Amino acid sequence: MKFQSSDDFSIGIPFELSTTIPERFAQVCQVYGDNIAVETRDAKVTYSQLEYQAKQIANYLLMNVKENSGRVMMSVPRAHEMLAAIMGTLMSGKTYIPVDSSLGIRWLEFITDDVKPEVILTIPNDYELINLAKRLHIPLIFYDEMLGNKPLEGGGRALPDSPASILYTSGSTGEPKGVVQNHRNIMFHIELLTKFFQISSTDKHTLLPSFIHDASTTDIYCTLLNGAVLNPFNLKKEGFIELPSYIKRSKVRLFHSTPTVFREMVHNASSKDDFTSVRAIILGGEPVRKEDVLAFRSLFPERCLFINGYGATETTGFVALNVIRNEEEIEDGIIPIGTAPEGIELLFVDENKDPVDSEGEIAVECKHIALGYLNKDEASTKVYRNGFKDKNSRVYLTGDYGVRTVSGKIQLMGRKDRQIKVRGYRIELAEIESVIAQISRVKQVAVCMNENHNELVAFLVINNNDNLEEKEIRDIVSSKLPQYMVPLRFIKLDKMPLTNTNKIDYKKLLETRQQVELQTDVGNDIKSVVLHSWKKVLSNPNVALDEHVFDIGASSIHVMRVQSLISDKLNISVPLVRFFEYPTISSFISYLENNEDTSWFGNIENRLRNRLR
Repeated sequence: MKFQSSDDFSIGIPFELSTTIPERFAQVCQVYGDNIAVETRDAKVTYSQLEYQAKQIANYLLMNVKENSGRVMMSVPRAHEMLAAIMGTLMSGKTYIPVDSSLGIRWLEFITDDVKPEVILTIPNDYELINLAKRLHIPLIFYDEMLGNKPLEGGGRALPDSPASILYTSGSTGEPKGVVQNHRNIMFHIELLTKFFQISSTDKHTLLPSFIHDASTTDIYCTLLNGAVLNPFNLKKEGFIELPSYIKRSKVRLFHSTPTVFREMVHNASSKDDFTSVRAIILGGEPVRKEDVLAFRSLFPERCLFINGYGATETTGFVALNVIRNEEEIEDGIIPIGTAPEGIELLFVDENKDPVDSEGEIAVECKHIALGYLNKDEASTKVYRNGFKDKNSRVYLTGDYGVRTVSGKIQLMGRKDRQIKVRGYRIELAEIESVIAQISRVKQVAVCMNENHNELVAFLVINNNDNLEEKEIRDIVSSKLPQYMVPLRFIKLDKMPLTNTNKIDYKKLLETRQQVELQTDVGNDIKSVVLHSWKKVLSNPNVALDEHVFDIGASSIHVMRVQSLISDKLNISVPLVRFFEYPTISSFISYLENNEDTSWFGNIENRLRNRLR
């Protein structure tokens, strides 16, 4: 079963797979040069302005960076500047590798060693990247210094089969894997989605994920290669509370996010008026539940479409789409991922990787999936192979198990090797268990995810008479894994529950977790509300006033949830930055009660600058 695009829709500028991304962008800029390309709180940038800056960057790279790996590792915080850096890199015929310094030096060091970039592009106060570049003797370029350069003359230097980007995803080895995408494959998927979503120059499209995530590829190019407006929104900086009003103020028409972000957005919506402009909700990266569809129907216009998308970094984009009609009856549980769009085949394979009829591991067959993993031929061979139906195609083995329903749609049944997605990151539970098991005083460990909260919990059996504290465990695990892989809770047990086959019973473990969830009432005073909110969000009844919330597992997502709870309960608006300035619960309560201006951080920029000396 295939989705057929509307015959009434015609693309403004026809796509050609022989055209590169910057060539397509140049065509768009010629037609829509005066239109807004990127709109943020701080800036509105037209297509002509964005193209001019990108050409300046491209010319600078060609003049000052010798040909070697052709790879530019970059991190620029302002969205419109990062987009100019990306497009300029592509115009120069080079490959961009977006990174995020907040994920830690271990992550940055691994990617730098794997990529071996010929240059690092950033801003003067990204001290992690600056120190890394100096230590490894990698040429460093600051964004602003490129803008005084003359713009590139003539066309870009890329070819359709040239690598465009390398995006990193976690894998079974515990090390990130760089997925290589070329221009032709990205162009195929953008043309496909342009037709499917019927994107035109009149649309306004959100950009919520970080540039390091594959979802950003969809958002950026579906917008900028069609003359539409891209609306970046910094969730870490602005928080969930501001998202509905931003959607309303920006008159967004296409909204794309993970289900987790969607749930937080609708929770913070004041009324249906926030979403009158939206014509499509596109969710992906995590399972979509019936409750998501019901929330959508209660708040969004009848003409608005709800779309469940399925894909992976390795497939370049969505490979299954499920449009949920307003009149469609929804069953309890997880929503099917739908069917493959035109040009893509979804198959099932058995344990021997042979095709089977209606149930098995999901395999994606297409001529335009990612090129494979950088420097990991063995890992690539395990998941990529020649096409089953067309030898000119390639197959990606997803590791997801599914079944074809009577309607022809595919229903996900779970992950191979217990791989899951948390906050948009794909991880493996066994990998986390392996790290915790290396702690000598841990006798047994099991990690599972609470699907309702999309959070990780570790259950441990400690050696007899050992006083191993949760903070000590968290510190060890945090030193070895990225933050998104560190469990929210570490719960000690006397013994592990087992199934009839003497395997750990993960279902019973989740029931055990529910028994320790917070079940107390809360007062209306500031102290009670703040403390209870943190206990509720962290699912930890033992949170104390002197706790540093980031030391006990809090992430930016948790901070946004607490911000929302406090806003609802106390009817006050607290800037998101205050939670980071006052990271202990007692200091934050004091700030609210006394409206203090002195923050825990002090002058953090000066302290960071001292590290360069």
